[in-house]
Amino acid sequence: MSPRTPSRRGGVRLDAGAKAVLRAWADLDRFELPEVPTSEEKGWAAVGEIPRWQTPRPWPPRPEKAPERQDRQVLVTRVLFGCLPVAELEGLLDELFPDDLRFRATGVRRRPTTGGALTCRGSFLLDDAGRPIGDSLSYSPLIDFARHVQHHVAAGTPLNGAVGKALRAIDARETKLRTDWERVADGAPENADPAAVVLQLLRSVSVQRDVFRYATWWVPTGQQPAGQLPAFFRDDLLAAVQHPTSPLVGDYLSGRPRGRPATTQDVRDDGVLAELVTPFRMPRAAWPGEHRPRLSQQVAVSAVVGADAQRILSVNGPPGTGKTTLLRDVYANVVTDRAEAMVRYADPAKAFGPRRELPSGTQRTWELHAPAADLCGFEMLVASSNNAAVENVSRELPSLDKVDPGLRDVVSYFRPAANPEPPSPKGAVPRRTGRPGLLAKGEAWGFAAAVLGSRDRVSAFTEVVDRYRTARGTTDLLSLLGAGATDAQWAAARRRFREARQAVERRCAELAEVAEGLAVVDDLAGRREAERRAVEDAERALTRATEDVGRARQAVADHEGPAAAAVLAVEGVSAQRPGALSRWLQTEAAASWSARMAAAEEAAETAARELEARRVVLARVLGAEEGAREAARAAAAAQRAAEERLRRLQAAVAACPERVDAAWWQRPRAARESGPAWIDADLQRMRGELFAAAMHVHEVFARRAGTQMQANLRTWMALQTNEVETTVAREVTLAAWQAFFLLVPLASTTFASMARLLRDVPTGSLGWLIVDEAGQAVPSAAVGGLARFRRAVVVGDPQQLEPVVTLPDALVAQLMRHHGAAAELAPNRASVQTLTDSITRFGTERLGTWLGLPLLVHNRCLEPMFSIANEIAYAGEMISGRLEPGPDDLMGPSRWIDLPRPDGAHFRTEDAERVLELLRRVDWAVDQSIAIISPFKEVVRGLRRPVEREVLALLPPERRSKEGREKALDSVRVGTVHTFQGQEKTAVVLVLGGGSNGARAWAAGSPNLLNVAVTRAQDRLYVVGDRSAWADVGHARTLAEWLPFGPD
Repeated sequence: MSPRTPSRRGGVRLDAGAKAVLRAWADLDRFELPEVPTSEEKGWAAVGEIPRWQTPRPWPPRPEKAPERQDRQVLVTRVLFGCLPVAELEGLLDELFPDDLRFRATGVRRRPTTGGALTCRGSFLLDDAGRPIGDSLSYSPLIDFARHVQHHVAAGTPLNGAVGKALRAIDARETKLRTDWERVADGAPENADPAAVVLQLLRSVSVQRDVFRYATWWVPTGQQPAGQLPAFFRDDLLAAVQHPTSPLVGDYLSGRPRGRPATTQDVRDDGVLAELVTPFRMPRAAWPGEHRPRLSQQVAVSAVVGADAQRILSVNGPPGTGKTTLLRDVYANVVTDRAEAMVRYADPAKAFGPRRELPSGTQRTWELHAPAADLCGFEMLVASSNNAAVENVSRELPSLDKVDPGLRDVVSYFRPAANPEPPSPKGAVPRRTGRPGLLAKGEAWGFAAAVLGSRDRVSAFTEVVDRYRTARGTTDLLSLLGAGATDAQWAAARRRFREARQAVERRCAELAEVAEGLAVVDDLAGRREAERRAVEDAERALTRATEDVGRARQAVADHEGPAAAAVLAVEGVSAQRPGALSRWLQTEAAASWSARMAAAEEAAETAARELEARRVVLARVLGAEEGAREAARAAAAAQRAAEERLRRLQAAVAACPERVDAAWWQRPRAARESGPAWIDADLQRMRGELFAAAMHVHEVFARRAGTQMQANLRTWMALQTNEVETTVAREVTLAAWQAFFLLVPLASTTFASMARLLRDVPTGSLGWLIVDEAGQAVPSAAVGGLARFRRAVVVGDPQQLEPVVTLPDALVAQLMRHHGAAAELAPNRASVQTLTDSITRFGTERLGTWLGLPLLVHNRCLEPMFSIANEIAYAGEMISGRLEPGPDDLMGPSRWIDLPRPDGAHFRTEDAERVLELLRRVDWAVDQSIAIISPFKEVVRGLRRPVEREVLALLPPERRSKEGREKALDSVRVGTVHTFQGQEKTAVVLVLGGGSNGARAWAAGSPNLLNVAVTRAQDRLYVVGDRSAWADVGHARTLAEWLPFGPD
């Protein structure tokens, strides 16, 4: 298995179309050119040409300078074969692929100017004794490919056929190269002359006319440098073709630039928006910053971390709209979710598997305790093509300056290990005052993130974690883990977290009640009259029932007397009953008595029946009266309850200033977008306190399981330096990374380093991949990361810098056709951002294109920069959120400094003169923040030295110390637009250059480059250039319309 290939554990198989795209991307990736080192790095490196079939003496060549502690540094030599000027190769490619429309239209190649740079066919590494290092051969096939195409085309083969033959030829050559190289390298006797072995290797890999070179430099002991070949993604791409891969990759490859998902939910729709901001789905934690989120940030976070979130989705963030702020909120919620799992353990030590010993190549063994499954899936890795972008996120995240001052005392995570050591006492031996891999300056609230990726960055991180422990009085992460934590501390951390969580839940429940109540408040108020009438009707019915009872009682009373008299009459007649003889003889007296008695009894019975009837009526009306009384009570109670509910809801609504009610929906769009929905200052504070409690849980958990966490961290570091036996390393890599992220929640890397960094990490096994500056990344760059993760958040802006593809468009198109891949997925037509936008359900449409979740409020630029960018790139849909005014003066107001010039070179000395005149207006007694940028490298090269000299000359005497000079030079940066994406400065001087119509059309034909240039400026923008030449070219028209101009 290739070390760059993710292990396979389940996954999905891709269809034929997706595989064709991956194969095409893989071929394009291996055509990136390696650079041949030509600088001796001020004596710290040795470089030169190796004469054909002889090696320099001594071998290997040594740099002029050497480190003081050579026991910590070793020499590594790279031998490069097939060296060739880049310009020569570019000329051949332009000859073979002349239909590069961009080049023909503008006269500017997509490839950057390379001057006298060299490239090569391949290279291999030598150790400090000059012997070849195993498995270090790398092959860059573009030179051989171009020569094969040239040969076949000259022989009459059509271009498409020639491309196919050339691809097969370089595959065969790579196989032969590796076979021959391994035969010589493995077959050399141990006592063989290293220089002679190198010559044999060169004979085995070289072709006629090959030029050989070497480069030797110092590296830390145990740190083998990366391979020369810049085919960073090829192995991961082909692995996804050959094996099942993560569902994320399948989702991703279904996207198409300017496409849209089958089902869309436009966040501009009131119903969609209302659902995303409802208190029921509000993310429970928040970054503890000074400001509440903007509405579009809240919507995006809700969509990203919601229970029904897509496993891969995009966020569109124009410059200054708070992409990093959004990622902090995602971070807060992911670590809070893991804290929820942590607090279920009464004993954190029980959250790990049994101890596993891991052998190394020496007598030392390492040990690993795999974390429980419920603690995994929360890992976060930020990746980007842009080094500055990934470092911005992972370096800003731990910064105490980004925390609300009111919460800075409670947000902490291994804070002593994350900060520089205190100054040494006077006269003591100075200690280190910096922590490599962490904040360059300022205080950190905790060990919250790590900048990884390259070997240098990994080495710097391990130095912070472990190597400082040799300094007396130093606090490092491993020693803090070893200090442990008590049961009482763990119980207190669990209690604090649960109380914070319950406080947020209660408040959200209250808000949910308000949200539900808003729907019934108007109805309750409208029903007041009906409820009053119901009470009155019930009371009238009770009155009638009471009157009926009175009448019934009277009727009973009226009939009780006659009934009693009738009974007495019967008794009286009965007393007059004749004797027995009279009755027997049936005398006239007896007959008369019998008649009277029958009449009396009948009268009594009638009176009794009538009385009983009146009593039945009375009982019935008494029941009716009781029912009416109960109905009246119920109506009154219902009226009181409704009034109380209405009063309570009205009070709750009045106490919720950020409620989403009818008035909220009627606010102007800008007012609505400027703040959040439902989140007031108290709730934001509670959500921030929940995050702080979650981080405290993480720290006490790690301390309480310090034995396991220490061992796991040491094993992770050993894996990074290849100190664990290879077969075992592959088995435990995933558990080691899960343990690492359990301690350090977020890390960052470039895409170029990801395959090496996460080698042997299985498919779909880690938690969250966060892609930053995705609009600048070629679509192939993300595949290796997506293959290893379960969730992905893709953040970027397709209106900023596009992916840089150095190959001719025609060659790219030929390779896509050769593999039968969809043409629109070519890296010069798509990006990671555009593909993910097209599959993201939540989003909106702008200029006919579906975009993932949009961030809308721009907080960086003053006018006119805001309106220029808004007009050229965002169809006027951004909203200005910049509240604080700019400085009274910098170098004067923003303006266009007109500099008429004839066509010709991009740079003229007049450009530098105007820039220097601006710098002379600056107050150099205070710190500055100025960027001097241009679309063209030629302009940058012409400006850099004059600007540096002028800045140093302008410094007042008190700022001319070494530190003061360095700080001043750092405050004025000179570079191309591409080098400034992701940065911001108080003032920007944009030096246009542009010595031809084609060059100007290239720079201003699309909004991307000017958009980036303009939005680097927070307060002032100064454009230096020929206004008459630029004012009618593409998006430069908008620049000219907004900026006042003149000769100065």
